[in-house]
Amino acid sequence: MGRFGILLLWALLAQQALADTVQERTIASATSPHQTYRSGKPVTVHYARLDGYANLGDGNDALLTSLKQSVQDCARHNPSAKPVTEWPVLMWPHRQEVYATANRRIEYETGATFLVHPGDCTLMSEVVSNATLRSSGRICMIDLVKKIAKGDCGRNGQADAPIPPKPTQSLEQIMKRMAQNPAMAAQVKIMESVTATRTGERRVIKGASCDVWRQKMGTLGSDSTYCMSSGGSFIPAQAFEVGGMGGLMLDNDNPRSWRMHATDVKIDTQVNDAVFTPYMAGGYTFEK
Repeated sequence: MGRFGILLLWALLAQQALADTVQERTIASATSPHQTYRSGKPVTVHYARLDGYANLGDGNDALLTSLKQSVQDCARHNPSAKPVTEWPVLMWPHRQEVYATANRRIEYETGATFLVHPGDCTLMSEVVSNATLRSSGRICMIDLVKKIAKGDCGRNGQADAPIPPKPTQSLEQIMKRMAQNPAMAAQVKIMESVTATRTGERRVIKGASCDVWRQKMGTLGSDSTYCMSSGGSFIPAQAFEVGGMGGLMLDNDNPRSWRMHATDVKIDTQVNDAVFTPYMAGGYTFEK
């Protein structure tokens, strides 16, 4: 096929409605960790799965338009160009699953992005999957694809971590006290520019109630809106805990950054504790 034929075919394909790619289907259909890691004793957790994408400043539609233009520019000057047969719905698809107890939490994240292959002008993309286990002062970072665990990655999955103490003062109270010191006025001003505040709105997402907070982003761009779960028998460890902003994030909306929404929520549910130690499944390399 000559260059003109390739460009014509590309143009026809570009007019087609977007359909999810194999990478997006892989992310959406991946087995949840609590279905994969089923050994060990039952543990009560708060669980949330969020699906969404990153806008990264320009918005998903603009990012996809730019991607199509890049493919067209590549094909115009490349006689080896091949047509793109699958266009993504989302430029930066992302999935997150969180399991939290009172003293530890693990976040599983899977995502991808799309680039133009310089050789034949097709799209190339790699699904990346990792997990982060956290507790008070401890962290274990896990590459689920390359099977590398780095940090505090013990056999018990930080089950012995202490329960973080509940803050005795809200961030607002702390800043008011700081503002009384003229020497800290500049620092208080910076803190005020990025402070999260409760809006008073409450939502129900997948059966779980959550409180809406607005996070100022200072000079970084648009403000973020979060909806944080507000139920259950305990406050999750490493929650977004600032002045009562506890619980799991069930919704995150920033027009210039992440847009994530819970598609499954279970408060006070049980999973096997192997969920917190995926690196014990075998085949992992451990690094400090």
